[in-house]
Amino acid sequence: MKLNDLLPVAEQAFSFLLERGFVLRARSPATTDSFRDGWTLDYHSDRVDVRVEYLEMQFNVLFTHGATTTPYLFLDRELKARRSGLYGDQFPLDELKPVLERVAQDIAQNYADVLSANSTVWARITRLVEAPATKKKFP
Repeated sequence: MKLNDLLPVAEQAFSFLLERGFVLRARSPATTDSFRDGWTLDYHSDRVDVRVEYLEMQFNVLFTHGATTTPYLFLDRELKARRSGLYGDQFPLDELKPVLERVAQDIAQNYADVLSANSTVWARITRLVEAPATKKKFP
C-alpha cells in the first residue's frame, strides 16, 4: 500500500462534512512514499475548520474555531471520556484505514456541537486548551 492510497479513503470517510455544509478547501497528497511525508485534507465552514492529516505516521483531526485549535484526541479525552478507545495518534500505514474510518464515524455521530460551533461547547474547549498543564507527581 502506498501513502496516497488512503487519501480517497479519508475523503470518503469524512464526506459527511460536505453534507453538513463544509467545503473541501485543500487536498494535499504526499509527494513521495517516504514515511516522513504525508497528506492533508482541509475542510472549511463559516464557523469551524477541520483538518484531516496523516504526517510522519501520525493521524490527526484538528478542529479550529476562532483562535482555538484542538486535536480530536484531546476532545475525545477531555469531553468524551476516551470514547474512541485511542490513546495515541501514531499508526503504520497498513493499520490506518480502520482507525480513520472509526474516527470519522465517531465525529459524525458525536461531534455535531463541535462542528456547528456551539458557543457553550467551544467556550469549554477554549478553557481546556488554554488551561495550564498540571504535572502528576509520583507517590
